[in-house]
This record gives sequence, structure tokens and C-alpha cells, in this order.
Amino acid sequence: MLTRLSRAALVAAFAFSTLPAHAVVLPSVYLSPASSSVDISAGTTTLELYMDFSGVTTQGGGVILDISGPLSFNSFTPSTYFNSLNTSPGDDTDFTGFGTSKKPASAEWEIHFGAFAGITGMNKLGDLTLNLTGVGLGGLTLSESPGTNYGGFVDLSANPQAVDLLGAQVNVVPLPATAWLFATGFGLVGFWRRRRA
Repeated sequence: MLTRLSRAALVAAFAFSTLPAHAVVLPSVYLSPASSSVDISAGTTTLELYMDFSGVTTQGGGVILDISGPLSFNSFTPSTYFNSLNTSPGDDTDFTGFGTSKKPASAEWEIHFGAFAGITGMNKLGDLTLNLTGVGLGGLTLSESPGTNYGGFVDLSANPQAVDLLGAQVNVVPLPATAWLFATGFGLVGFWRRRRA
């Protein structure tokens, strides 16, 4: 038989166990859309790069972009917001930029951004354009770039900052069957015309 005290303990334990769990939401740098399908005849595809430091302040950091599958780097077009980060008084003009990673003997592509006064909120950093080099599933992975001039992300006290880096997948699909039939039809017409001549 349960005593009054043990019953109270059981009720308290049950009430505590039914409370909703609060997930820790980290600031993030991510590509959008996270998943897409594009026709190879398009030649290129463009993804948007965002930062989301809502409710959190960062001095910034750098990310390395790794591309796999039937995709290759074409260009990065910075947003107005990205370009504005170097105009704050006292900011190092090299703090925000992009290009080949500064790691020795590295051909990786790096995008770094920040401001000594701190940045927060959700903002578009720019557009990433990729070449479609074949058919299949391509991947884009973002990772921190430690060991470079820009390194990982840091808060206003220059302490390391945990940031979710979310890449994307691009499924490059062949030309639709109707396009192949259309092209084949033109080929047959040309063949018959040559034969009749």
C-alpha cells in the first residue's frame, strides 16, 4: 500500500515526465532549398545561402563548401547584406569575403563573414550557382574552416560558438522522354530527306 508521501512522489515524477522536452536550437548557416530536382538541360542551378542567428549574436566565422556528384562550382554572388558587413566602422575589410580557402595547398571554396560589433538575425548571404555536369544525385556539404584566417564561429567574447551547418542535395535528371522523342523525330526527318535526295 502506498503511503501518502510515496503517492505524492509518484504524481510529481509523472507530471515531470510529461513536460514537453525543449530542444536546443543552434544558430545555423544553411542552403535553400535543402533538396531539389533539376533538368540537366538547364545547365546550371542556383541555391541561396542564409545565416540564422536569431536571438544569438556572433562575430562570425567561415564555412568550407564541398561539392560532390554531377555538380561543379560556377559562382557565388554576395547579397547586399553580405557586402554591407565590411562597411561597419572598425571592421577589417578582409573579415567578410569568399574564394579559395586560405589553408595551405587547398583548393576548397570558402565563404566567411562577420563583424567585430556582432551580427544577429536571419539574413541572406548570397546565391551559389553550380554547373550541372551529368545526371545523378549531387551533394553540397558545409563545414567549419578551422586553421584558416577565418576559422570557426565565435561569439562576442571570442569563445567558440556551436553552429549548425546545413548543406543540400541536388538531383540532376535527364531530359524528359518527350524531348528525346522530339529530337529523334528531327533526326529521322533529316535521314529520310538525305535518302530521298
